[in-house]
Amino acid sequence: MVETKNEKNKKILLFSKEEAIAIGLNKEKKYELTKIKDGIFILVEGNEKEKQIITKTIEPKINTIKKETNPTEQKILGFLKTFPLSDLVEGNFEKKLLPNEMKIFEEMLSSKKIEKFKLNKSYKKAIYRETNPTLIKFENAEKPFPEYTLKKDGFLIVKNEERAKMLSNKFEKEIKDGTIKGTRAFTGEFFIITDELLKILQEKIILEFKISKNLTLEQLSEKIGFTKSGIQVAIEFLKEDGQILEKRKEIYQYIE
Repeated sequence: MVETKNEKNKKILLFSKEEAIAIGLNKEKKYELTKIKDGIFILVEGNEKEKQIITKTIEPKINTIKKETNPTEQKILGFLKTFPLSDLVEGNFEKKLLPNEMKIFEEMLSSKKIEKFKLNKSYKKAIYRETNPTLIKFENAEKPFPEYTLKKDGFLIVKNEERAKMLSNKFEKEIKDGTIKGTRAFTGEFFIITDELLKILQEKIILEFKISKNLTLEQLSEKIGFTKSGIQVAIEFLKEDGQILEKRKEIYQYIE
């Protein structure tokens, strides 16, 4: 059975010869156990000098994991997913938080991990929801079609057929892998978008249609907080799947 001992505020594991051989460890070396979070531990082998070298290498990653898995943050995100809509309203949600939770909540708002969102433009107060990091990493700015890039914007709109063929060849592997999607609109434009962004936008678009059966492109852009061009690209794929019907130009209806 593995023995443990405390050594300068560190947890040291002592393995028998049989245990060390069974799991591929060196019986002659010490092993320090560090808990990162529930269910995740790091086992470091070696003397103090070796441990310092390893620690310098992995410490930034450990700090990142700890930062990303702040238990209070996870608790607040859980509230956003489980509380009824009335409790998520600005002013009501804050009353549900303890003082220490409120401090973390304000930090999450300022760092854009949480955002305010209005289900309807006419509503006086917004509700709180988790911000999707996929949308944050893109420029999210309207621009002439030729200026869009997959890296900066997550999608492309191409009117020239030759350029569309060139891009299809360029991203052939990604298209086959499914990480990039492409389609052609009835009006002739070619739309190319990353699968990650497409899924996020489609999910948000369908959510809006669950609230309002008919929406314009302008309304969807305002509600979701993403460019009209990006929303238009995602809608084109939903139209192709038979989930959205364009009743009139830029006026859409969700098909149950």
